[in-house]
Amino acid sequence: MLNLFPDLLTYGFFAPAFLRLVLGLSFIYFGYRTLGSKAPAAESSAIYKILGLIEFLAGLMILFGTWTQGAALVLIVLLLLNLFGFLKNLLPVTAPALAYQLLVLGALLSLLLTGAGAFAFDIPL
Repeated sequence: MLNLFPDLLTYGFFAPAFLRLVLGLSFIYFGYRTLGSKAPAAESSAIYKILGLIEFLAGLMILFGTWTQGAALVLIVLLLLNLFGFLKNLLPVTAPALAYQLLVLGALLSLLLTGAGAFAFDIPL
């Protein structure tokens, strides 16, 4: 089947940049919110803050396109640990819904496979 807008395929290199922008800002927001809130249990406070810091720093890396694939891989691992329930006691009650987490997982996998795209510090070899 023919593409509906074949001229837009010329701009395919910019698609990962849009993903980076949205994902980076999302993880910066969630990391900042996690760093500013209390852990659900007092004994898990340090681990909770570390997870928030990882989200925040990985969000910055993805946003600016520095080591995008490495940051995406770290966030994929955290997301999978969350989806399989290993981080259940550490996450706030307002953790995003399953559909949102699966959508973010797909976008992170896309960045892992395609790279940073346009306007990034990462340079494909």
